[in-house]
Amino acid sequence: MPSYGGIYKISIEDYFYIGRSVDINVRIQRHLWALNAGKHHNTFMQNVYNKHKDFSFKVIATVTSFDYLDVVEQHFIDMYFDHKLCMNLVRSSSGGGPSNHTQATILKNKMSQPNRKPVIVTVDGASTSYASIGDAAKGTGVGRPHLSKVLSGHRPAVSFTIRRG
Repeated sequence: MPSYGGIYKISIEDYFYIGRSVDINVRIQRHLWALNAGKHHNTFMQNVYNKHKDFSFKVIATVTSFDYLDVVEQHFIDMYFDHKLCMNLVRSSSGGGPSNHTQATILKNKMSQPNRKPVIVTVDGASTSYASIGDAAKGTGVGRPHLSKVLSGHRPAVSFTIRRG
């Protein structure tokens, strides 16, 4: 199989996980090896795999530049994170590294997330959805105070637009 980068979705029964890699084939092999060895860093996914022993994946987006890989992954995580069957442990595309979260803790954390509308930033006609102003600031490189003032209407946006979903 040729190597390529992009965003992938791992499915185990009805549960799913969104991830990214510069070489999806290698990354999927590593996920599967860790799951089979009982050593996956995502304990939620490991527990679901241990119960169902079912694993499939599909590529949901490819990228032409690895510079935007994390932005594209963040878009998909923002779309699916609040779904009760999503196995991603953190809302950020930067990941959280190895985790000792139990399924109950993960679900509790997800349920405690406020049901706010996302922050949508449009630059050069391309819109990106962020869970919070802080996430938008990190994703765009524009300071949080500036984004807050633009969102509240106290400062005009010069090279971008921002709104609540």
